[in-house]
Amino acid sequence: MDIVQKLHGLLLGESKKIRDWIELHLTKVRLPIYSSHDIRNSGFKVAPVDANLFPGGFNNLCKNSKKMSASYFAEYIAKDFTNAKKILIIAEEHTRNKFYLENLFSLKSILEAAGFQIRIGVLKGDFDESRCFETAEKNEIKIYKIQIRDNKASVKDFVPDIIIDNNDFTEGEPVALKSIIQPIVPQIDLGWFRRKKSNHFRIYNQLIEEFSLSFNIDKWFLSEFYDYVDDIDFKTGKGFEEVGDKIGKVITLIKKKYEEYDIKEKPFVFVKNNAGTYGMAIMNAENGRDFTNMNRATRNKMSFGKGKTPVESLIIQEGVPTIDKVDGYVAEPLIYLIGEKPVGGFFRLNTKRTTKENLNTRGMLFESDNLCPMNSDSFGKNVRSNVSSENIKIYKFISLISTITQGYEIAELSKI
Repeated sequence: MDIVQKLHGLLLGESKKIRDWIELHLTKVRLPIYSSHDIRNSGFKVAPVDANLFPGGFNNLCKNSKKMSASYFAEYIAKDFTNAKKILIIAEEHTRNKFYLENLFSLKSILEAAGFQIRIGVLKGDFDESRCFETAEKNEIKIYKIQIRDNKASVKDFVPDIIIDNNDFTEGEPVALKSIIQPIVPQIDLGWFRRKKSNHFRIYNQLIEEFSLSFNIDKWFLSEFYDYVDDIDFKTGKGFEEVGDKIGKVITLIKKKYEEYDIKEKPFVFVKNNAGTYGMAIMNAENGRDFTNMNRATRNKMSFGKGKTPVESLIIQEGVPTIDKVDGYVAEPLIYLIGEKPVGGFFRLNTKRTTKENLNTRGMLFESDNLCPMNSDSFGKNVRSNVSSENIKIYKFISLISTITQGYEIAELSKI
């Protein structure tokens, strides 16, 4: 079964109806200013495995992607923030990570190319007013300490019109920003101190179910089974038995689908921190015992997310093996969007991992190859990857539904 050809035929044959379906949902939500989406293609299904509201990695985009990003940033900001000229980027605090600094350098350059004045700031920082840092590519970047006066954020004498958040606030709610009258996008309440992956996939699966009923396709081809457990305590083992039970239930659901479509793979799941990024606190399992009987090293790895934040909630997510490859190594695409506009992306490949493992770990490399767009509708030729233009159209479509999902997340949080 070649699911890409099946989905590509659907997108071509029902293009107007599908576009109308997308447009209907776009009228109901306000999309985040930017996002990135990790996609997995197993050959028998294509589904998003993660969705980022505070994406890093802008340095891994090709020149064409960066040029398109500048144009779409200008459009998005002009539409929602008329006359905005000055932008402050709120950065992560880990300024020792030179690759993250390179991401900031690229994001700043893109926004400057869009015609804005840009400063980068942090809330804490181990310096007084500002400090210069060297990025991974030996570019120089200045980061300022954010000051808050009269309900406005500023750095030195620079008072921004809007603030773009590139900090996911895993470590806690930034209370100091709650009183800020300048608009902050994405809104800080979408940080990992409040947002849950399980909530994202709940809304995504609802959208996919609606789509599947409208276009007569099994929703499983575009989504994953999942479950979650809150109130986990890795010190005492609280919640472990429930996680083990739910792993078994998700595995059973996957097995039934594999039998239905005569798929010879062995089912597995990823068990992940339900509120975190950077590929931390993640393991795969083929049964509940793989989790409940994990060794001490794995338990230590699973206990903490970024910034040593304790893991207190886990999502159990159907494992999607990847058949995508770059230079012969296993890979997965990351698609970037500015608002609703895809700007290409890049592959995360890994020289040390298999098709069923987390690739966001030691051994990973990045390569844009044919995820570098020629323009908004076409991409380059696959030179180093095995990914066709048909694949990329599917990846873009799924990423768009994923970011519409984020729009509904924003709407839900706005009601709280």
